[in-house]
Amino acid sequence: MKLNLKKYVPWNQVWSLLKAHLVLSILSGLLGLMVLISIIANPVGNAIFTGIMMVIYFFSIYGAASNCALRDLKPYTEEEPYPWKGLLLPVGIILATLALWGLYQAAWHFMTIDGNLATVTGIACNVIFVVWTFMYNALMGLQNGGMNWYAYVVVLVVPVAASGLGYYAGYRGFDLYDKLMRFVYEKKK
Repeated sequence: MKLNLKKYVPWNQVWSLLKAHLVLSILSGLLGLMVLISIIANPVGNAIFTGIMMVIYFFSIYGAASNCALRDLKPYTEEEPYPWKGLLLPVGIILATLALWGLYQAAWHFMTIDGNLATVTGIACNVIFVVWTFMYNALMGLQNGGMNWYAYVVVLVVPVAASGLGYYAGYRGFDLYDKLMRFVYEKKK
């Protein structure tokens, strides 16, 4: 039985989550470069930086998926909202991560001399994968093409969980931003 993903998840919504991931990857990479010497070199600072970036990443994917649900609920759209649709939206992020992981592994297996990356292509594959997954930097433990076992789980589960919860919240009309802003601003009576 062939699963017709396009029937349940329009590619423009998958693309919007993929763009959110890409923007946050680049921003976290740039922020990481700015604080690289002082914070990332320190294991505790790196863990704190990674925690903060993962929370920001989670809520950026959450917000993008929630916006997709709110658009699906509009009466003039032809999209069918399903509560579980958010679990399918990060398919682009997952596929891109797996493809980049494959390139990263290929670079470390085929383009090394004495345990060091020896070609420009290999170094480019390494840099692209590191930037793509920079928000998980402290968890990854990237070293000579290897990665910590729990990093596999986190890299694949966080976007699915964020998207699933965000879409479901949008589907149910729950606005987290509105709930949090009540603590920040006082409404005048």
